[in-house]
Amino acid sequence: MPSKWIRAAFSAVAIVGGGTKASACATTFTIEPFGALVYQGQSVTGTVRFTATTGTFNGSCMLGYSIGTWQTVHALTHTQNPQATLPYSIGSPFWHSGLSYRNQFQVMQRQVVTIDMPVTIPANFLGRPAGTYRQIIPVDLMNTGVGGTLATQTLVMNVTVPSTCTLPPPSQALVDFSGAVEGGEIRVPYQQSISFSNAGCTGPARLTLSGLPLRAPGTSGNIIHFAAAATLGSTSVTLDTRVAETSFATQITAAESGTIPLSITALPTAGTLAAGTYSSTLRVRLEPAQ
Repeated sequence: MPSKWIRAAFSAVAIVGGGTKASACATTFTIEPFGALVYQGQSVTGTVRFTATTGTFNGSCMLGYSIGTWQTVHALTHTQNPQATLPYSIGSPFWHSGLSYRNQFQVMQRQVVTIDMPVTIPANFLGRPAGTYRQIIPVDLMNTGVGGTLATQTLVMNVTVPSTCTLPPPSQALVDFSGAVEGGEIRVPYQQSISFSNAGCTGPARLTLSGLPLRAPGTSGNIIHFAAAATLGSTSVTLDTRVAETSFATQITAAESGTIPLSITALPTAGTLAAGTYSSTLRVRLEPAQ
């Protein structure tokens, strides 16, 4: 199955605090790029590293990070489908104040302090629409002693959820065309139908049909061609064994689910068939678009 990635990039604007007490604890603030994670429904955690570097001042300062979470739910929003979200949480050493996540630490002059913030996507959020999920999170470096903001940066978290597909077993695994044979040949098309219930994909996908003509063991010229057609949503694919062994459709461009009806039609034969049992296998594949 395709992989799932979570990334974060940042842009920053320095904001200098207004009072002399805040600026007396002069500090620069950086965020390292967030590493890539694979998300396949299991719980995964990535780490964002914040680095505070102090300048020259007397005594010590109590600093803190304040990570805004103004969104109603701590979730990443699908960029194309805003009603779809992917939950996340921020863990220790940060704690939630009710309005934002916080972390406090004491520093001396000319000191470099790095603090790692774990970001976790919980398990079992399968079936999410494929695509990019994003959340923009403000991060303030505070002088908690006087309440001044020393610097502000913006953390942009992106999560890519690739498409996944489900194709349960068909309503029946065997289609019998014996009723089509009359006088040793098939004179008119003879159709049978089956279906795949609860099938679908969470994003762009491809529906494929493949198969060879029906043939009896030990025969060479005696074959029964067939045609097949399947549909998922508004996308259809057809196969005719007189033309090709495989046919596929790539028009499934978004999440789609439902029943896939499949019709299989035995086609008229060119003449009288040799006695025997004719068989073939029709394969139906539903997979994420490559």
